[in-house]
Amino acid sequence: MTHKKTAQELWKELITPMVPGSYKLYDLYLKYTFMGIERGQWLIDTLKNFKQLKGKRVLDIGSGSGGISIAFVKNNIETVNFDTERKYTIVSQRWAEENGVMLNQMLASGEEMPFKDKSFDVILCSDIIEHLERPDNLVREVSRILKKEGLVYITCPNKMSPRLIWEDNHYFLPLIVLLPRKLADIYVRATNRGEKTEVIFLPTYSKLIKMFKKVGIELFSFELGNKINEFKKTSLYEKFPGLVNFYSKHVYLKWISPFWIFIGKKK
Repeated sequence: MTHKKTAQELWKELITPMVPGSYKLYDLYLKYTFMGIERGQWLIDTLKNFKQLKGKRVLDIGSGSGGISIAFVKNNIETVNFDTERKYTIVSQRWAEENGVMLNQMLASGEEMPFKDKSFDVILCSDIIEHLERPDNLVREVSRILKKEGLVYITCPNKMSPRLIWEDNHYFLPLIVLLPRKLADIYVRATNRGEKTEVIFLPTYSKLIKMFKKVGIELFSFELGNKINEFKKTSLYEKFPGLVNFYSKHVYLKWISPFWIFIGKKK
């Protein structure tokens, strides 16, 4: 009887990792990928604080190996997912089968999506915008296909964070987030992390906010609320609430936080 390969076996066979297999990032990439269902469940629990998901239509852009989409489908939430790479859809379909669900997935690009206007209630852009050649196109497309009062979930690294300047979260290289793309490509090759950098777009906080505001979507920082809630447990907040709020919004969020999580709402 022919052995049916598992999702992880298919991943190792089909997906070229960002770095050679001998380097420690390979194992981290594999582990992060197959924590996708757990990350998807966390996302469901988070979004429920902003919108009822039952009966809503969700789009997962650049879904990769499909963990987040699988979590949504397992929760009986109507979900469409896509990626630009056929090999990812093969892995994600197998992983979905292992979890007893089927994905409604396709090949497509986030920069030009094959959906009608106002098609979705929630759009997920997890770990995607920093890899796009034309991020403005993604933002416009998200606004076009998102319903009024719809939500968008987006994550993005903060290029100004000292943590990422010291060591970025994709290649573990110092200073690479500050380099022009051509120099970053050379750096990645010279350090045997890959053939070129896959991180193309790293905006400032203000730029990302303005990009979405231009198309009618207002972004709210998930970390900002968490940071202020942390401070509320201390005596410092009781004594200087205004100063703490100012620090959290204008220092921590813009300059220190290495990774942004935003919930956006279409006006």
